[in-house]
Order: sequence, then structure tokens, then C-alpha cells
Amino acid sequence: MIIIHSIYVKPHDLSDKNLFVPGLVCDCIYDKDGTYHPCEIEKITEEGYHIKFQKYHTQEIVPFCFLKIRKSNYLGKRDVMSGDQTEFILPDNLRVKPNDSEAQRLQKRKKVKNLKRRFKMNLIEKDNKLKKQSWCNFNKKAKRKRRGYFAINKQK
Repeated sequence: MIIIHSIYVKPHDLSDKNLFVPGLVCDCIYDKDGTYHPCEIEKITEEGYHIKFQKYHTQEIVPFCFLKIRKSNYLGKRDVMSGDQTEFILPDNLRVKPNDSEAQRLQKRKKVKNLKRRFKMNLIEKDNKLKKQSWCNFNKKAKRKRRGYFAINKQK
């Protein structure tokens, strides 16, 4: 049985259970140091979640409350920016709270502005790729249709 102090554990909504499926790379509390480390969910049973830590290559059975979604799954450059999102979703950790200091508010605003800029640039880049691909497809069809044409040489 693993015993972790309650300050390390953040309760989840039960609706989040659907997000944690076998094969998902997420973060889990490592019992030796009490901090989150990357792990992969191998299977889900009545005992709990069978996970394997990527760094330590150890397998453990942990309850649902020890798991959390990795930031890179919804915030990182690779995952979100390569996904098919059509609207910007503000992460919960960047929402301005009434008890935040002015410095924290300013820092959160800067991060949100940077994320929105990256998101917008990514949408523009995707649109440009689609236009380029469309033009390449059109050009390829046009080259196939030119087979029967002939050029007229002008004689002097």
C-alpha cells in the first residue's frame, strides 16, 4: 500500500476517468519522492490503474487520484498545435483568480497572449498548407491533361 501526503494529491472530477485509457502517457505521483513523473497506463482493473514509470521502468498499481493529464497533452507545442482545434481553449492554471497578486496576473496574461499568438500562427500555417496542397493537386491534374497538346512553330 502506498501512502502519500494529501498535499500532493489533487481530486479529479469523475468525468475525467474517461480520459485515462490504456496507452495514455500521463503524470503520476512517484511514492519515493512524492512528485509527479511521466508514466504510461498499461491497463485498468478494479484494483486501480496499472502504470509503468518511463524514467524508472517500474510498474505500480495506483488509484485514480494519483494521476493527472500531462501539460504537453493539452498545452504543449507538439500535441495541441498539431491537433485539429478550431478554437483556443484557455487552460485552468492560466485563469486569473481574485486572490492572485498583480505580478501573477501579469505573468498569466503574458503566457495567455503567447499561447494565443502561437495558436493563431498555427492556424494560419495549417490554412497555408491546405492551400498549397490544393494548388499542387490542381497542378498535377493540369499536367496530365496536357498530353495531347502540340506546339506550333512559327516560320519566318
